[in-house]
Amino acid sequence: MKSFIIFIFILISINLFSLEVTRSDTLNFGYISEGKRQIPAHKGARIFIKGIPGKIVEIKSEDVMTFESNGSVLKLEKISFDNKEITLDKRGKGVFKVGGVISVVKKRTPGNINKELWVSFKYKN
Repeated sequence: MKSFIIFIFILISINLFSLEVTRSDTLNFGYISEGKRQIPAHKGARIFIKGIPGKIVEIKSEDVMTFESNGSVLKLEKISFDNKEITLDKRGKGVFKVGGVISVVKKRTPGNINKELWVSFKYKN
């Protein structure tokens, strides 16, 4: 029985102290056939997170990401955030905004490319 209570406490503490993405917007660059298109971070997609109220959270991502679909290749670079760190509110919620520069590396057939932008979050010590 004692180990069961400890196990429940561990499960509760993991849920109380974890960071999670609760929702995110699409970073929509619109139609692009050649060249580059930029979206500044302050006008970019929002990433909503939840964690420990009052804690400072840092965000990180790769500098350059390449996306491929149906023979077309796009490169997302100069990935930027409106703030690299935020303080979660009294409900443990916060929002980051992300932007970047997209360019066409290889063009095949027209269409949408829907891929995930990978970022990581951690509490700042």
